[in-house]
Amino acid sequence: NGLIFALPYLAQFFVTIIVGTIVDRIRLRKLLSITVLRKVQTIVGTVGTCSFLIAIGYMGCNHIGAVICCILAVAFLGVQTCGAIISHLDVASNHAGTLVGFTNTVATIPGFIGPLVVGALTDKNQTIEAWRHIFNIAAGIGAFGCIFYCIFFNGEEQPWNRTYESIDQDETTATTTNA
Repeated sequence: NGLIFALPYLAQFFVTIIVGTIVDRIRLRKLLSITVLRKVQTIVGTVGTCSFLIAIGYMGCNHIGAVICCILAVAFLGVQTCGAIISHLDVASNHAGTLVGFTNTVATIPGFIGPLVVGALTDKNQTIEAWRHIFNIAAGIGAFGCIFYCIFFNGEEQPWNRTYESIDQDETTATTTNA
């Protein structure tokens, strides 16, 4: 049982390392902008995760199929880790810890609301259909987050991330260049 519970996270670990390496090569070769790269990663990770979450709801009593879907759903989170999760460093490396704190605070909301929703949907209704709705809701929340991210994310360093030293240096460089 312990190995089965560890498999999704082992898969996520390996996917994160592999995708991270590939993304770093793409980034270093400047084949895509940071914004496009992070959005593509987030979309691929979200579509994969949501697809396998929805598939779990249709596995019925196929326990092996459900476990495989669960492993793959969590593995695709590794693609998102290299996308949306790492983007805090792209936009504001000086404030990445604070940004992660804010986004993780919002991201924990489903963690304490989820059990209430599951309880409401499955109370005296322990059916495959009820659980299918739960997995569909989880996929919908993930898709909403992806859409929100893709609409509002810009991978460029934000001006409020800059320290006074880097602003002064940029102004000095601009003055020297214009002279």
